Amino acid sequence: MLMTQAIEHDFATSMVEYMPPVGAWIKNGCLNVNKCSAAGAVIGGDTFIAGGYNPPNGFFNTMEKFSADEVHGDEFKTPMSTARSNLIAEAVNGKI
Repeated sequence: MLMTQAIEHDFATSMVEYMPPVGAWIKNGCLNVNKCSAAGAVIGGDTFIAGGYNPPNGFFNTMEKFSADEVHGDEFKTPMSTARSNLIAEAVNGKI
């Protein structure tokens, strides 16, 4: 299970992953921009974070991809057509 973790002014700056065998949450990557209300999904071991909100920057139309061995995500060059927050995402057949 992956979650974003709010640690600065109520906005997520990183992701955390729950590890059932040890019963602990571990840090797993840093978001490129602090945000809240983003959606996440996992495809083939890669985590995708879509949209979100941050008052100085407003709503985001970005998608970030995190691989298991990366500290920072890669932002897709083509943004989503509409900036979004408070959304839900799900991976189905390799698509979000």
